[in-house]
Amino acid sequence: MKRITYVDFIIVGRGIAGSILAHELMNAGQKIVVYDTPSENKSSTVAAGLFNPVTGRRFVKTWMADPLFSYLSEFYENLEKKLNTKWYFPIPLFRPFLSVKEKNDVIARNQAEDLGFYIHQIIDKPFENRVFRNVYGGILLKKTGYINIPELISGIRKKIIQKGEFKEELLEYSQLEILQPGVRYKEYIAHKIIFCEGVGGVKNPYFSWLPFRPVKGEIILIRPEADLDIIFNRQIFILPLIDKTLKVGATYDWDNIDSQPTEKGKKFLEEKLNHYFKVNYNVIDQFAGVRPATKDRRPFIGQHPEHPELGIFNGLGSKGVSLAPYFARKFVDKLLFGKELDKEVNIKRYY
Repeated sequence: MKRITYVDFIIVGRGIAGSILAHELMNAGQKIVVYDTPSENKSSTVAAGLFNPVTGRRFVKTWMADPLFSYLSEFYENLEKKLNTKWYFPIPLFRPFLSVKEKNDVIARNQAEDLGFYIHQIIDKPFENRVFRNVYGGILLKKTGYINIPELISGIRKKIIQKGEFKEELLEYSQLEILQPGVRYKEYIAHKIIFCEGVGGVKNPYFSWLPFRPVKGEIILIRPEADLDIIFNRQIFILPLIDKTLKVGATYDWDNIDSQPTEKGKKFLEEKLNHYFKVNYNVIDQFAGVRPATKDRRPFIGQHPEHPELGIFNGLGSKGVSLAPYFARKFVDKLLFGKELDKEVNIKRYY
């Protein structure tokens, strides 16, 4: 019989959500054990890791852009130093205008809605760039870039092994005991268990009632005949990596929820790429994953209505790298100090 080990938290899942939550709990002095198993459907390992505060057809600030992006840069810079690895890449991002009207609307909206904190330059004529086709100019954004998510997750994994415990195995729900207070799983007794399972949350018997809306996304990796030093974002993104390759994405498919790349996805991305991209290239790889998106496009954060020992930190969708740092901090404040969560992310909105 195995000896009982007492911990503060059991965390299930080690994607971007689970990894950053684990980091924040350890920073708060909590003893943790993390359960995770390699999965072909782990969207974090194939995601582009892009962060961008101005999105959509109308060039508007993304939801909660100001608090999220004022926190994001400092968080990742400090974490990168602590882990002594390189995975945070702030890079300018270019979004082209598609018409004169759109250009005029964005210029007017910038004055009315104060987008200036995120705009490096408004370009009102064709952007002098031999890589992108653009007729009407566009905006060059700051506070943008990407995270190499596999490297980030790997760095936090090493920290978990040093300061906590890591179990590379599938957690079996049938073996979880709710003690009230606390939970027990195999040889561990914890105050709480937090599920950060990504798309796997759909099958979690304790939280399957939440309205997940998983969406498959595909990305291609290309090698171009010219270097690129900014991100392109309009209908698709074109993301320069440090090895001079480019990630191009992404597709959205709500019907075929699997992690298999398709010829249809590749064709769609190449058609969009060829429309905007003036440089010859070769496709060298293709990836697919399923994002843990939600019906209302807001994260699922909080504690079970009947069993507060059970928590969830999930549903970050395609914006995990911008949402995870801020809301992991907020969730830790809730779990340790009882501070209230934002109503838009709290799962109380569904009960």
